[in-house]
Amino acid sequence: MKTQFILLFVTFFIIISVALKGEKQDQII
Repeated sequence: MKTQFILLFVTFFIIISVALKGEKQDQII
């Protein structure tokens, strides 16, 4: 299903964004 694939991609992107932000400074989005 495409919906599940999109959800997985979005979740993956969010995790990477949080990880990158965590490296620079501890801040919650």
